[in-house]
Amino acid sequence: MEKDEHAYTGPSDDMMPRSEYIAHRAALKAMLRIATAISFNAGGRPSETGRQYWSSVLFTKLVVSSITLHSICPFPKPKAHWDLASVSGIVRSNVELWLFFHWLCVETGDDDEWFFRIRLFWLMDNRARYRLVTDGGGDPNDAEFANRQSEIIAELNNSSIFNNLSEKRKAELSRGDKLPFIQDDVLESLSVNRAAFRMTYRHMSSFVHTGPVSVFRMAEHKRGNGNENPYDRAYMGYGLLLATQVLAACSDEMMKLHPQAGIATIEKLGADVITTLGEYRNVFT
Repeated sequence: MEKDEHAYTGPSDDMMPRSEYIAHRAALKAMLRIATAISFNAGGRPSETGRQYWSSVLFTKLVVSSITLHSICPFPKPKAHWDLASVSGIVRSNVELWLFFHWLCVETGDDDEWFFRIRLFWLMDNRARYRLVTDGGGDPNDAEFANRQSEIIAELNNSSIFNNLSEKRKAELSRGDKLPFIQDDVLESLSVNRAAFRMTYRHMSSFVHTGPVSVFRMAEHKRGNGNENPYDRAYMGYGLLLATQVLAACSDEMMKLHPQAGIATIEKLGADVITTLGEYRNVFT
């Protein structure tokens, strides 16, 4: 479909005014200034715990994708390119990372909980690598992967948390082929509005996977052709807002997990960092 040289010029107050979209875009940029400083200040410091190490790794991934998100959400102007599907993919990925970050790095202050969860993470990694090789037509060393799987499961058998699970749940986790947590459990821990989460997640997923919602009524809505329109602008604006909230929530936890990096960030950017995090960190409330 050829791109129209003239951007959509319909009512700007339909669904989300341009001014609100611009404000959400500016908010992500402001939050990125804080997040990049935290990530930089956490880097180069030896990790004292596994929680510190993995939170830094996951947070780096979140910051990088958030920078990409900001770059592909255009400032409204003629010939700007509007791509809701790409925005939805990044935002959904960031939301998934936020849940994993919380499950692995925030809820694991207890040593036994960390011992249990990091090994579930290792099982997932081992299983995923095996499937990558086999699905790609490769010839994996079955014994090597099986031995590693058995080693990790043997270590899990020393975990009271693992041993207190039902036999069915232990068997499910031991396979390492699914997420090691129940999404609703993490959402409950985060005290989020589950209905709002599910609605948003499913809407974004319909664009990631090219579901019917993403293609039906494109002509009627005058959307999905790369030009600005009220529909794409509104949902890209909501995506920006959600991404900002997720970044703020993880930034806040990073400052707790990496106190020296938090202090260095406040010294560099000022005490307003705390105010900004408090303003944006409430996700799906």
